[in-house]
Amino acid sequence: MIKALLRIFITGIAVWCCVQWLPGFGWQGTTGNEFLNLAIISVIMGLLNLVVKPIIQVLSLPITCLTLGLFCIIINTIMLYLSSWLSHSLFGVGLSIPDFGTAIVAALIISLVSVVLQGLLRVNSSSTTS
Repeated sequence: MIKALLRIFITGIAVWCCVQWLPGFGWQGTTGNEFLNLAIISVIMGLLNLVVKPIIQVLSLPITCLTLGLFCIIINTIMLYLSSWLSHSLFGVGLSIPDFGTAIVAALIISLVSVVLQGLLRVNSSSTTS
């Protein structure tokens, strides 16, 4: 449970980095509070990555093997678009993604920031003690 919450927090930091670094990538329909926008997007991205992404990865395994794993970037981009659309539909808060190229760069930034922070915070390490 704590690992899931920590991953959602890390996703929030990664999305915030994209909003700050990428021109044109920002909020679509805000609640007036940037933290609340970020929390909504992060929770929805976390839930989609937990439930939907493994199904998409299994279904797209042949094309992922043919592209030597590069199709994973497209899967991450699709998950970004899906989480933005879903959060905008449910809560009126989404991400403004100007074009597909920006979405790919945003997916790469989110992936890299998440990997670095998960490594620093040791989210994926086992909790066995010696």
